[in-house]
Amino acid sequence: MSEFPLQQNDDLSFQDPSVFDQDLGILEDLLVDKDLPGMDNYNLTIPTCSKKMKRKPFSGNQGKELDGVSAENKSRKVLHRDFERQRRQEMKKLYASLRSLLPLEYIKGKRAVSDHMFEAVNYIKDMQKNIKELSLRRDKLKKLYTSGSICGEDGSSNSNLLTNCVTVSPCREGFEILINSSSKEGTVPLSRVLVELVLRRLNVVSSVSTRTNDQRFLHRIEAMAGDLTCIDLLALNTILFNLINLR
Repeated sequence: MSEFPLQQNDDLSFQDPSVFDQDLGILEDLLVDKDLPGMDNYNLTIPTCSKKMKRKPFSGNQGKELDGVSAENKSRKVLHRDFERQRRQEMKKLYASLRSLLPLEYIKGKRAVSDHMFEAVNYIKDMQKNIKELSLRRDKLKKLYTSGSICGEDGSSNSNLLTNCVTVSPCREGFEILINSSSKEGTVPLSRVLVELVLRRLNVVSSVSTRTNDQRFLHRIEAMAGDLTCIDLLALNTILFNLINLR
């Protein structure tokens, strides 16, 4: 007899699956009705993998400390950013001021900041050299102006060595300017004198130039002022003297 029952048509046949389900149900009822020994000591609960590990919460003090540290760091960053912004603005202003003081011939064709700084150093050196030369000329002219005339080797007064003399004196409603110059030194820069008078808001009335017998020129300029008491004639005399002699 074979293991598998055959039908009349000799085909293989399997039992209905519902029969196995009924047998499983009966077996489960028997297990529930009868207590198996030692089963109480076993914990049949199986932890599910779907549970996630929870992070231990911080206490109140730890949270406050972290918040304080983050706030302090943020405050430092804000202060540093503001300080850098202010420093860059100040450097930009100083650079613009320095560039405005430099003559065009020093910075022409140069755009880099390093080039401008290098040219600024050259400009300062040139200015120091010019100031030194002008100081020497000023001291020499002061000596000539205070002496009034220069004596030659034979002890005689030689007025021709004193190149240009200036005298400012009051007259009528204004004052007159007398400039005595030597013809050997060329023309006197009267334009400088006139510009200086205009800048001081003085009205030039007349200007006459004549040639004397000793080959010198005498220039006479008459000017008017609203209030003569407000004008320092001695200071004006010194300024005009320097204008026509410092070339």
